[in-house]
Amino acid sequence: MAACMWWRAVQRGAQSAAALLGRRKVVRESPRRWLNLQEYQSKKLMQDSGVAVQRFFVADTATEALEAAKRLSK
Repeated sequence: MAACMWWRAVQRGAQSAAALLGRRKVVRESPRRWLNLQEYQSKKLMQDSGVAVQRFFVADTATEALEAAKRLSK
C-alpha cells in the first residue's frame, strides 16, 4: 500500500513521497525533466548545434517518402 501511495506521489509531482505518507521530515529532491524526443527531433537539434548527423528527411506521405529517398540517393 505504501509503495503504491509513493508512486502516486511521484506521478503527481508531490514535493516528497514522505510528505504524502505523513512524515514530517521532507528530503530535498532534485528536479526531474520529462524530455521525450523522437529520433528526427533529436537529430535536428544536434544538427543545429553543429554535431555531424546522417542526412535525413521527414515524410508524412508516401509521395514525400519517395522524394526523400531520391534526394538521399544523390
